[in-house]
Amino acid sequence: DPLFSVCWSRQSCGSCLAGDFACSWCPFSSTCVPNRARLAIFAPLSSSQVCPLGSQERWELRALPLGCHVSTITVMTVLGTVCFILASLGLAVLSVW
Repeated sequence: DPLFSVCWSRQSCGSCLAGDFACSWCPFSSTCVPNRARLAIFAPLSSSQVCPLGSQERWELRALPLGCHVSTITVMTVLGTVCFILASLGLAVLSVW
């Protein structure tokens, strides 16, 4: 797989996520890995082995378009919090109405 060779040759998160190839960064192992998932940041949902250290860094994957400072777990936490707030507001409105 040519993508494997391209990704594995990149030694930093910035070069890994340069945008010219479908690569993602695994920070604990400092590894650039091929990631053809449609929404690359959510690749750990469908693949437990997306990163070389498996479960130790699975949820720490970095991918485009969010970049090197945002992990999968960060995105999922933010989305969960927003959903919880919206649901709470909806319940508050329904209870007043």
